Amino acid sequence: MKWLALEKFAATWKKGTLLEPILCRTVEFKRRACAQVKTGHCPSRIEVIQLIKDGIAISEDLEAMATCVKSSSNPDLPSHQQPTAFNNMFEVSTGTTEAIARCLYQTVRYHVIELLSSLVAFVEEGDGTRHKPDYQFDPSVRFIILEQVCGEVCAVLGFDSEHNMEEDQTGMGYRTYSMFWPLVVLLYSSSAGEEKRAWVREKLRFIGEVSGLGMAAWAAGNIDTLRAA
Repeated sequence: MKWLALEKFAATWKKGTLLEPILCRTVEFKRRACAQVKTGHCPSRIEVIQLIKDGIAISEDLEAMATCVKSSSNPDLPSHQQPTAFNNMFEVSTGTTEAIARCLYQTVRYHVIELLSSLVAFVEEGDGTRHKPDYQFDPSVRFIILEQVCGEVCAVLGFDSEHNMEEDQTGMGYRTYSMFWPLVVLLYSSSAGEEKRAWVREKLRFIGEVSGLGMAAWAAGNIDTLRAA
């Protein structure tokens, strides 16, 4: 799951969008943010500030979505009665699917924060003069999100002290594929730091060997050609 896939899902049919509202808003925000850069004209500060405010609201809502993802208290319920998350892609009936869905919302939120950081830099320093912002944005939140993503990846794939990936092979293909995008984001993010990226490369190679997921081994060896957007 990457941004391109989300944008394709955002195409509307007669009955409306294929994305859940928060993801639809996120994709539209990314389009608007990218348009400010690609149109060739200098956007007004007022336009960008409004875009920043919209992005901050989306970031907060994504955080709320990640927080409220909870697995069913009754795993024996029929499939159609189980709660779902992340565009109804995941039936949240176990702690594992709960962590996967939460991690994906956090990964999307990380992209929003990256876009917001660029927009804020334009507003506050674009004309060489610092302005007092009428919004509250802390760019350091990206580091918190990356740690959250890393924690969920470790829990889902058995990289923490409570699990062992080699011993727990149940649903390995499903778990590794679901965590591939968050892992690539960690691998490509400059905010993750070289030590963290080296750890991710090692884990991707390991995942490729244990699960047979060729994309993992490929990603570990082709960081220069990857684009997480």
